[in-house]
Amino acid sequence: MVHSDGRGICGVEALARWQPSEGTTIGPDIFIPLAERSGLIETLGQQIMTKAVRAAAQWPGLGLAVNVSPLQLKNPRFVRQVLDILARASFEPSRLTIEITEGVLISNPDQAHRAIKGLKAAGIKIALDDFGCGFASIGTLRAFGFDRMKVDRLS
Repeated sequence: MVHSDGRGICGVEALARWQPSEGTTIGPDIFIPLAERSGLIETLGQQIMTKAVRAAAQWPGLGLAVNVSPLQLKNPRFVRQVLDILARASFEPSRLTIEITEGVLISNPDQAHRAIKGLKAAGIKIALDDFGCGFASIGTLRAFGFDRMKVDRLS
């Protein structure tokens, strides 16, 4: 991420890739759905968040954006888990942006709202990722109070 006025880098986004031993790289569009279906997404998501936060803690002043699965956000312990990861790394919550997709807003709006409220109360920013891919209404989106929206690229 760069400042809009060209003053340099202001943040980074954690991009998870799976690299099996033979050296090929598998994108998240393949392995994240597998982790969700197999029930491993919570563990994988926590590992990704931990690794990203630890790395970003070495770069003072830079923000960090991390995507989370809708299934992670449904977990009532999710906010506590994120705050614990940040505390262990001495990472300021205001430097973290959690990116979510519209799907979570439709599939479980009450829990999503509670999680977003808890994260924002801690100073964590929330971004709506891939805006335009889902079916959430503008009114629904407005009710969640996103700090930023990332528009889906054109196909």
